[in-house]
Amino acid sequence: MHTGEEYVSISYLKPVLHILETSVLAADLTLSIQRKILKYLRDNHSDLTTQQLLDTASLLDPRFKTKYITADNIPPTTALLKSQLLETAKHTSNEVNNGCQTHKLYFLNPNLTNLFSI
Repeated sequence: MHTGEEYVSISYLKPVLHILETSVLAADLTLSIQRKILKYLRDNHSDLTTQQLLDTASLLDPRFKTKYITADNIPPTTALLKSQLLETAKHTSNEVNNGCQTHKLYFLNPNLTNLFSI
């Protein structure tokens, strides 16, 4: 069984960006490479949809949670996760009610305000 620490996952992209943005490497060649990598990552991962995906991945990763998410993006990311989780629970509940599954499942109460702690 593999854990998240044994392979690179999408949740590592924000920490890598943070390191590249905040650390200064000494050698000119290294600095040039660092700038090129940072430019590539910014250019290819700065659109809203990708940022939402990266924020979601960071939030779900217990190593990072909100550490690399801007304060303004935490509430909408949390709300998006809650709605997706509730939608999945409703969909699964419908499958159970339609006889697709025979065991009884317990789902989240849609009135919950805190599905997980951050």
